[in-house]
Amino acid sequence: FEKTFHMTKEMVIGKTDYDFMPKELADTYRQNDLKILETRIPVQFEESATLQDGTHTVVSVKFPLYDDQGISYGVCGISTEITKRKQIEEELRRLRNFLSNIINSMPSVLAGVDSDAKITLWNREAEKITGISSDNARGREFAELFPQLSEDTQMIQETIREYQPRKREKVPIRIHNEIRYSDITFYPLVGNDIRGAVIRIDD
Repeated sequence: FEKTFHMTKEMVIGKTDYDFMPKELADTYRQNDLKILETRIPVQFEESATLQDGTHTVVSVKFPLYDDQGISYGVCGISTEITKRKQIEEELRRLRNFLSNIINSMPSVLAGVDSDAKITLWNREAEKITGISSDNARGREFAELFPQLSEDTQMIQETIREYQPRKREKVPIRIHNEIRYSDITFYPLVGNDIRGAVIRIDD
């Protein structure tokens, strides 16, 4: 507590949250404490506090303290600092959104598959062409969603196995009752515990 709040215990004992926290934050802490005293049930929740060195986020477990007669007279709180973890999670969220926007802005069909040729990624253009949402596509076999390209399952497996991209050009595909000609490229995915491929279909 002393390290996080930059205050010694002598500066804190005998005082309330209102003596060293903004009123809005102290109100929240006070409401949480009163709830625990009233219900006598331990509670875990996430709290944030803006201090001199920035905003700190903690996971707090608070529980009532009892006297010899079993009457609750106070609240004890144990807080674990998770500020860095929250910052990393937020950065990952922003990165996922950024990558998702790039993938969905592309005019090409992009489909990611695992080593069993089951869908792991399905961009907006793929949804538009097939009428199948990303949620409904995920986990299904590529050949099931693109039956006209079922013969490419072997090429997908070869791409994954040999870590070499492959390409088919001017492939006729019926889309909305019209024959369209597309170039299809298969890229291997290589990474930590990741084996799969990305399929790009360009009209």
